[in-house]
Amino acid sequence: MKKYFFTYVFIIMNLLANAQQSDAVGTVGVQVEKKINRTFSFVYYSQLALNENYTELGYALFDFGTNIKLNSRFTFGANYRVATIKGLDNQFDERYLLYSDLSYNKSFGDFGINIRTRFVTKQYGFHSNEDLNYKDDKHYFRNKIQLKYEFNYNYSVFVSDEQIYRLDLLNKTEQWRYTAGLNYQINTYNRLQLSYSINRDVNTRQPDTNYIAGVTYYFKF
Repeated sequence: MKKYFFTYVFIIMNLLANAQQSDAVGTVGVQVEKKINRTFSFVYYSQLALNENYTELGYALFDFGTNIKLNSRFTFGANYRVATIKGLDNQFDERYLLYSDLSYNKSFGDFGINIRTRFVTKQYGFHSNEDLNYKDDKHYFRNKIQLKYEFNYNYSVFVSDEQIYRLDLLNKTEQWRYTAGLNYQINTYNRLQLSYSINRDVNTRQPDTNYIAGVTYYFKF
């Protein structure tokens, strides 16, 4: 009986150790894009997030970049992002991300597809704990596919799947992000987006799963 008991405890402990930790997150974002001409545009984006079931400020990020329309199908982008993230010690630390995108867009009647690959370099800022101040840069590929359906000029819905793939000799997928959302095109310049995402860690001993409800306002001129 004792043998079965310890076997049961061992199984339960392993299940708990590998169980996913979940959190509900809410985000609010604003993006402003200024078109210079048919080819170039400058983009600013910022976002705030509440985590711990919408009770605490989890992070704030600010993003600056440019988009270059290569032709009717392909667009190249280069951005710099500063993120302030709350850690497990309740201290806010900085992350600096430099990334570039290559995306492909095509429409099929009322349907549209967007395929994007992104190369990311992540750097760590100063930490209040001096022992944690130095961390190596991290490098990722973020590959995303999105399908959209337009009901009319004002309303469209979309679903997307994004893979976050870590390089640095690890060469493994660290997270999958699944998103569904609704776009409301207010007029030529203004758009409102509602979205719901599931961010799921993989290939780690204690994976997290975040359920993210977001609202983003877009202004393009």
